[in-house]
Amino acid sequence: MTAPHGGGQFSRLLLHPYSRLLFLMRVPPSLRWLFQLTLSAALLCPVAFWWLDYPLAHWSVQHLSGWRNALAAITATFDSVLLGPLFYLHGLVALVVLFLGARLLTRRPFFTLLLAIVVLRVSSEVAANILKVLIHRPRPGDNANFPDSFPSGHTTIYFGTFLLFAACFPKYRGLLLGVPVLIGIERVINNWHYLSDVLAGVALASLLTSFFLSLAYSWTGPCGEQVPRF
Repeated sequence: MTAPHGGGQFSRLLLHPYSRLLFLMRVPPSLRWLFQLTLSAALLCPVAFWWLDYPLAHWSVQHLSGWRNALAAITATFDSVLLGPLFYLHGLVALVVLFLGARLLTRRPFFTLLLAIVVLRVSSEVAANILKVLIHRPRPGDNANFPDSFPSGHTTIYFGTFLLFAACFPKYRGLLLGVPVLIGIERVINNWHYLSDVLAGVALASLLTSFFLSLAYSWTGPCGEQVPRF
């Protein structure tokens, strides 16, 4: 005889990390991995701050300097699209116009994804910059003269953008998340940020993504049934 549904649900709450908290928050099941990512990065951040930041920065300078130029070139390529003036001058306007036009002409919910990209991209950068100014942590190594290291703005922006796509297209989640992970690694290896800066960026981006996607669930139908179709 199989256990009642309630008993199975209770056992899952006991076995899975954060599951009880997520259940109480009524997080849609298909978004729980985002909240788990937020909590994991937030919990690891102080660990990295107290015990890992300086040893890892020193170790990366001594052993990973050969990867610096290649990783910097990859980051610069993505930056030219997502962080460059093309995005600010044309990308935001184009996405908003596409969203409004598609919404009015076709009335298909999918096009709300365009607006979500704009909102997450802008909110990620604004939130990261506010925290940078408030905390004012120096950068590691040779970049110590550049202020405002915490959190990593690159990590926050890239995770804020690609987590949205990963949530909407779970089949390609691993491939999509490879980009922001690579960016975060580059920020540490090139001594632009400490590990805790990157983890804080991940936590902030995943928190914002979870918040906006939870709103999307409230607009698109019952929680937990499927990924929002936008």
